[in-house]
Amino acid sequence: MFRKNKTLPVVIFTDLDGTLLNYYDYSYRDALPIIARIREQSIPLIICTSKTRHEVLDFRKELNIEDPFITENGGGIFFQKNHEHEVFNESDYYEGYRLIRLGKYYSEIRAFFIELKKSFAITGFGDMGVSAIQNLTGLSMDQATKAKRREFTEPFIFESEQDVFLVDQMARQKGFKVVQGGRFYHLIGSEQDKSVAVERVIQIYENMFQSKIISIGAGDSMNDYGMLKVVQYPVFIPHPDGKFESMDIPNLIKAPYAGSKGWNAAIEMVLNSIK
Repeated sequence: MFRKNKTLPVVIFTDLDGTLLNYYDYSYRDALPIIARIREQSIPLIICTSKTRHEVLDFRKELNIEDPFITENGGGIFFQKNHEHEVFNESDYYEGYRLIRLGKYYSEIRAFFIELKKSFAITGFGDMGVSAIQNLTGLSMDQATKAKRREFTEPFIFESEQDVFLVDQMARQKGFKVVQGGRFYHLIGSEQDKSVAVERVIQIYENMFQSKIISIGAGDSMNDYGMLKVVQYPVFIPHPDGKFESMDIPNLIKAPYAGSKGWNAAIEMVLNSIK
């Protein structure tokens, strides 16, 4: 569980799409060298994504990851049922996992989204068939089916992005909010945020280690702002065109490449710097 050196324990948080996974082909091949190093040093790799639990489970299985994971923009934190830590008073047993739920239930999110549709030209995953999601994302049929199985959030698109402010304003009046991701906007609960989930996981690991930890986070969009602002080493990945979104965070580490190649290079640089 501890790093094999004299520094404090390290925990890495990472977004998936456009960060650990390439934007267009969703490959993580170029990140495999550092993923192998992370495994060898038993560094927890905490996925923190807008993806659903069902999508993340496939990825974790591929990489043989058993660390906790955060889904749907901080809506839920999932731990293995047999996780060694005992501070789970607020967690539920949920389909073989311990779940700390931070977001609203999807039924609430979807009901409010339907109300918004009466006033705005917006289309959510709940309105789309699997093939439409495939066309928008490039996912396979199986992946798109799992992307549609929401538990805490509704990804959606605007016919006119001039409505973003008004939709968000209306949402906040009712206990929701709108966040922008790499491909979609997301309707989520107003109290949920990647930062809240990441801080909760940091607290759990510090209790478990009985020590402060070194936290690293990697993301590629404003949707990752909350995560990046609360970690000690925030890594920012450029888009495929090499450009970065505007991100006002002190000590922001900008990766030299997009996608998994940039993730590998930047995480390697950070790990080498804290030996």
